[in-house]
Amino acid sequence: MAEYDTHFVEGGTLPRPRWIGRVVRLAIGLLTLKLFVDLVRFEVLMERDSGLTSWRFPTQLFFWAVVAFFFWILPHVVNLGFGKSWRNRSQIALAVILAAVSIWGLVAHGSLWTPALGWSILLWLLYESLHLGISFILAAALATPGCEMRAIPDLWSRLSGRASAEHYCPGFLDGIDRWELARSGGSGD
Repeated sequence: MAEYDTHFVEGGTLPRPRWIGRVVRLAIGLLTLKLFVDLVRFEVLMERDSGLTSWRFPTQLFFWAVVAFFFWILPHVVNLGFGKSWRNRSQIALAVILAAVSIWGLVAHGSLWTPALGWSILLWLLYESLHLGISFILAAALATPGCEMRAIPDLWSRLSGRASAEHYCPGFLDGIDRWELARSGGSGD
């Protein structure tokens, strides 16, 4: 699973994003935090009998597309955010937890889908959307080089005076940063 490998580089190696890269990071951060707020508002604050935490299996294709996307990027969020090389262990752990809750639901209630499974998925989505959203916004504000998931460690390094490792973005942001750097003639920050 080479796609989950982490290759951290020394701080100061990667170029800092310029204004286009920062605006893109800010926009993605705001959209991700909007997802977090919507999840809280619709699933936690509103008592509904058709939400994720109800007995009804969610049938919205968009919801399952978000779940699939967040599951796919989970190792990047965890590994790069925490500076670890755990490969896809976060996906395996999440799959085991969700499978265990589903099996419990089947044994205890005769249904794979239960409010407990809904809550488990909700808590995971809340964590990941909040971590991502804050990281994107911090990356935009701090001009964190490389991956946005290094923004919290970047902030910590600035506050503590200790260098933080950087990581290339496994998504498209490095391409924007390289394009923007080449467009400016490779001049300094």
